[in-house]
Amino acid sequence: MNANKRNAVLGIGSFGAAVLGSALGGCGGNGSAIAQATGADGKVQRLNPATLAPPVMDLYAQVAIAPRGRLAFVSGQVALDEQGRLLGAGDHAAQAHQCFINLQRVMQALGATPDDFVQMKLHVVDHTPALIAPIFGAGQQVFGAQWPLCASTYLGVQRLGLPEWLIEIDAVIAVA
Repeated sequence: MNANKRNAVLGIGSFGAAVLGSALGGCGGNGSAIAQATGADGKVQRLNPATLAPPVMDLYAQVAIAPRGRLAFVSGQVALDEQGRLLGAGDHAAQAHQCFINLQRVMQALGATPDDFVQMKLHVVDHTPALIAPIFGAGQQVFGAQWPLCASTYLGVQRLGLPEWLIEIDAVIAVA
C-alpha cells in the first residue's frame, strides 16, 4: 500500500503521517516504521519506539499494530462465573483471576491466542501500588508464559458498575 492510500485509510493527512512517523521512531512521514512493524505474517506486531520510555516491568508494549482483518472489541470482564455468580468478593486478586479467566474464554471462543491481543485496559477500584503484583500475578496464573503482551492501560477508579465489582478488564483482540 502506498503512503497516500495508507494515510487515507488511517484518516490522516501528510501532517498526521509525519507526526505518526515521528512518534514511531523519527522515521518521517513515509510510514516506514509502520511498514517495518506490521510485517506480512498476519500477526499483531509490537513496537516500543526508542523515543518513548521502556514499558514498565515489561508488562505491555507501547504500540500494538493489528494485522489486516477484523478486531473483536471485548466488553469489560468482571469476576462473574458462567452462571453469573461473583467470585472473590472483597478480594482484588481473586476477582482479577476470574476476569483473566473470562478473557481467556473469550479468546478461545474467537479462536485467538494471547499473541492476538492488541489492547487491554484494567480498571481497578481503590487502586494502590501494592495491588499491581497480585493483579498481574493472577493474570500470570491464567496465561502462564503466554502473557498477552499488548498495548495496555491500568486505571485506578473510584467504582465500577456494581459496588461489589473491584476489577474490570476490557480488551481488543485481532481475529482472522
